[in-house]
Amino acid sequence: MRIRILKEYGGTYLDSDVIALRSLAPLRRYNHTQGVGVMSSGLSNGVIIAKKSSKFLDIWLEEYKMYGKEKVKSSFWSYYSIRRPRQLLKRQPELVRIEKDTLVRPLEGMYTNMETRQNVWKYSYSMHVWKRKTFIPERPDQIKLISNQSLLRDVMEYVVFNKIPFYAKNDRKAKGNSQSRKARPRASRQ
Repeated sequence: MRIRILKEYGGTYLDSDVIALRSLAPLRRYNHTQGVGVMSSGLSNGVIIAKKSSKFLDIWLEEYKMYGKEKVKSSFWSYYSIRRPRQLLKRQPELVRIEKDTLVRPLEGMYTNMETRQNVWKYSYSMHVWKRKTFIPERPDQIKLISNQSLLRDVMEYVVFNKIPFYAKNDRKAKGNSQSRKARPRASRQ
């Protein structure tokens, strides 16, 4: 469904458990942008930014005609939504702008490293919360129940209490700055 809607209108698709950390506008200049999935063997489909003229959307949509008709080692959804798009991209890498670490990463376990935390705060466009695997507070007083080494906790404390993490104080002085940060130059494609 998301691919068909993007093909018809163009735009940005975010899973319901993706939190934007800054404006995605710098990525809209590309014909198609996606991130690397949690398993680097696939593309993440939790954030897709595409113009309706995206040739990759055409190719990807065409692949769905084989859904359920061929043998796959994983679930059909996983294969056609994540793994197959990555295989298609290897043939025509120029069709998609890949944001390797800035759309759905880091994974929670990676966020304990201080350098990773600083880089996420400086450069990431969004984070994927994985709500089926994560405790999501219903009230502000429950935020403290989230691990203090969690990007989700840092983001929630920032949004709810305007508390900037100590390691990010030099990067964001006020809430408004997150919208005006320029995209980090990306030299390599994955």
